[in-house]
Amino acid sequence: MIANSLSRVQSAFIALPFFKRGLATVIEEWFDLLVYPENPVLSEQIPVQAGIAANGLAAAFLVQNQREGLVAQFTALMQANGYPEMETKLFQRALSQVPEGEVEVFLNAKNVGVDQGWTINGYFPISKAFEMLADGAVENKIKAWYESIGADACVKVGRSVGGGYTIIHTELAGDDAREWLEYYVDAARTFGLDALPNELLELIASDEPESLELIIHANKDGFLKFGLRLPQPSTRVQQAVLLAFANDKSLETIAEFEGGLGAGAANFIDLYIDAAGFGVQFFYTPQD
Repeated sequence: MIANSLSRVQSAFIALPFFKRGLATVIEEWFDLLVYPENPVLSEQIPVQAGIAANGLAAAFLVQNQREGLVAQFTALMQANGYPEMETKLFQRALSQVPEGEVEVFLNAKNVGVDQGWTINGYFPISKAFEMLADGAVENKIKAWYESIGADACVKVGRSVGGGYTIIHTELAGDDAREWLEYYVDAARTFGLDALPNELLELIASDEPESLELIIHANKDGFLKFGLRLPQPSTRVQQAVLLAFANDKSLETIAEFEGGLGAGAANFIDLYIDAAGFGVQFFYTPQD
């Protein structure tokens, strides 16, 4: 039942050490969005996922639903919260550019506040994603790198409506994990960013994943997040990442978060660098 999944997510968020009244208000608004009584398309098949950072100081909530209903609901949420009209226009532009894509909305909660936004997921030319980038040096640098490697497969484009940055996930050129990681390292070098430690890259390669996604969060001023999404990580990789990035306190937070969700193994892991340094986030599907 979708109600059970949502209840588990709510319980997991409430248990977070940095949970505050302001966050409670935002989460209640999100739950109202999902179970809005006038929503004619609410079903028991809504994909819901929740994530927790290895340091225990950030969590995420991802939701998909029937496209038309979720678009209307999230547009109403943006307007109710006074987000810039430009963000609504960018949302509508992306919907028209990728009409076949699945819509997903997200809530990122941290000890310093919340971030909300949307993505369109599918398989489409990266030129459509470039239209969400602000004109300037960052856009030109990203475009030039993708052109140089002949890559054109985008799997996710979106925006943070509060943070004002663009989200792009793409496939990496190459035939296997080692080749994908070579391109990832080349992108980091080209963009002037730090790549993940070699030991971690070797661990990912040895896991022989079926795919990897390159993660880019950027605005007109630069890159805000850069990294990799690893699907279906093995237990060995999850344990090694926790050992490298978690501490005793955050391990306890993660265990409580997993318990609240009724989940064990992560569906995917994001490994990245941002303003705070290297980071990792684990994403799970809550159990009914």
